[in-house]
Amino acid sequence: MSSQSVIEKNSSLFRHAYSEKFQIWLDHILFTWRWWLGILIIICCLWTLYKLTKNESRNRLLYVGFFTALLVTCLDLIGLFFGLWNYKYEVFPSINTYLPWDLLVIPTLVIVLLYVKPHHNPIIKGLILGAITSFLGLPLLNWVGLYEPLNWHYIYSFPIQFGIYLLADFMSKREKFTKL
Repeated sequence: MSSQSVIEKNSSLFRHAYSEKFQIWLDHILFTWRWWLGILIIICCLWTLYKLTKNESRNRLLYVGFFTALLVTCLDLIGLFFGLWNYKYEVFPSINTYLPWDLLVIPTLVIVLLYVKPHHNPIIKGLILGAITSFLGLPLLNWVGLYEPLNWHYIYSFPIQFGIYLLADFMSKREKFTKL
C-alpha cells in the first residue's frame, strides 16, 4: 500500500469515528447532568474572572490566562493522544478534552492565585495550584465520571501544574511590551 492510500484510509476512519462520536454525544451526553455541570463550571469561572479582576489589571491577567489555557489544552491533547487519560462527557463534541477544565478552571485558578496577594512567594502559590488541581480537581472529575486516568497517576500532574503556575507568574510580571 502506498503512503497516500494509508493516509486516506486513516482519514476516512477518523471521519467515521468523529461522526459516530457526534451521534453518541447528541444521544447520550447533551443535556445530561454532567453536561449541565460543565456549563455551570463555565459560567462560574467566567463570573469569577469578571468580578475578580480590576479594569487596570484585566488585560495582563487575561493574557496570562489565555497563555495558560493554550498550554494546558496542548498538554491535555498530548496526554489524550498517548492514551494517558480519557474524558467521557465533553461539553463540546468537537474536541476530546474537557474544555471547562482546560480553558477555564485551571486558568481561573492561576488568575486568582496571581491576583490575590500578588507579592507572595510564587513557589508557594505554585504548590497550592499543583495540590488543588492534582489532588482535589482530578480526583473529583474522576469521581463524577468526567475523567478517567488510564496510564496516569494524580501525582504526575503535580509538578506539571506547579511549572505552569511558575511560568504564568513569570509572564504576568513582564513589563516590556512595545506598542504595535
